[in-house]
Amino acid sequence: MLVQRFQSILTLLLYCQTTQAKALVPKVDLKNGSYHGLHDVEYNQDFFLGVLFAQPPVGNLRLQLPQSLNSTWTGSRNATQYGHACYGPAGIVQKQRLPVVVWIYGGGWFEGTSLDSCYNLSDLVQESVSMGKPIIGVSINYRLSGWGFLYSREIVDAGLANLDPKTVTIWGESSGAVSVGNHLLAYNGRDDHLFSRAIAQSGPAFGVGLVNPTIDRAEQVYQNLTAATNCSSVADRLACLRTVPTEVFNRILNDSGDTEDYYMVYYGPLVDGDIISRDAVDQLKDGAFVRVPYIIGDNSDEGSDFGPFGLNSDADVATYLQGYNLSTEVINNLLQLYPQNSTELVLAAHPGQFNTTIGTHFKQSSTILTDIILKAPRRLTAKYWTQHAACNNTLGDVSSSAPLYTYRFNTVPNGVPDFLGVTHFTEVAFVFHNTRGRGYPNIDPPYFGADPFA
Repeated sequence: MLVQRFQSILTLLLYCQTTQAKALVPKVDLKNGSYHGLHDVEYNQDFFLGVLFAQPPVGNLRLQLPQSLNSTWTGSRNATQYGHACYGPAGIVQKQRLPVVVWIYGGGWFEGTSLDSCYNLSDLVQESVSMGKPIIGVSINYRLSGWGFLYSREIVDAGLANLDPKTVTIWGESSGAVSVGNHLLAYNGRDDHLFSRAIAQSGPAFGVGLVNPTIDRAEQVYQNLTAATNCSSVADRLACLRTVPTEVFNRILNDSGDTEDYYMVYYGPLVDGDIISRDAVDQLKDGAFVRVPYIIGDNSDEGSDFGPFGLNSDADVATYLQGYNLSTEVINNLLQLYPQNSTELVLAAHPGQFNTTIGTHFKQSSTILTDIILKAPRRLTAKYWTQHAACNNTLGDVSSSAPLYTYRFNTVPNGVPDFLGVTHFTEVAFVFHNTRGRGYPNIDPPYFGADPFA
């Protein structure tokens, strides 16, 4: 009798566990079909991973503009493995509308992925739930380098060039922040009501100054690419490039831009007369941008991530700046405005002078790059934005402005060397509330010994 009771209890427990497990499998119904995801018990969140938002850019779709999904399916598609990730808090009532943040990672348009542990949105979503204001976190992967940003006159001539819109925020860092600016300026500032707020970390609306990609540089990369793939002499070079094996194409792309001596972006958004209709600075001057609340800022010592080591005189700094095609007059003015050993130079985390390995003029060059690449463009963006933002905005209230908020991040995270200071990317872990990411990349020899400041 006791055995029968025990068996009955065990059967009931197994049934309850099975029922609970089934109940924990989240499902979402979209226009093209349904997905089933994962439930994370630790965070009490539902994950939908690998959700498609465009046709895969393979085969004849390589080097084409993104194509909308053109397929539907019955049943439920697996969304339990990382690809294009979409996170949402658990326990949400079906059809309930929640604020959405869409994360666009940085990496100079040639590296980066949403799979990076630094960009885990779970802690941010968890924090929003604990505040009683749950959000849905969305991250995307996008084509990088020449896979997504190959430019040539030939490409331009070929013409290849259930959420509440009032609660969608687009958000990015570095080149991801510049991409946010591209969305604000897209189609000459046309407002399609796709988002209602924007956040840009270390990336102004019109790009990153000296290191922005240029048409001349991109055209040269394209010519080098077609030559290296034996496509330069064929009639349809784009069709030829689409037939190059993926591994070969990727290897050649990786060799097509030399960024060792100068931090220059070889791939990235350029004026195409369509999505990016004209010069971004001119658009900002004219007020041709989507009017939404906008947060934009940068870090105190951004330039230490972009400049070289071993600059030990004004002449060394001048020679380096010549590589950016700055005139002698401009360079001389910069050296006067940013004198060596000025108390206003960045890298306050290390008040002393650096050795010759790092460069006695490292502070000087880092300050110049900080201001030219990010701080000056950010201030100019803010200037033009505030001049025009009082006009009608996407929230539909003509009487209110689209405010701009600006910030400066000024904390050196534990483990970041003093010679880098509050450099590029160091704010990301704090913004994501993420203590589990990989942290700042390791700094290895030969540049630095046990005491690089000796």
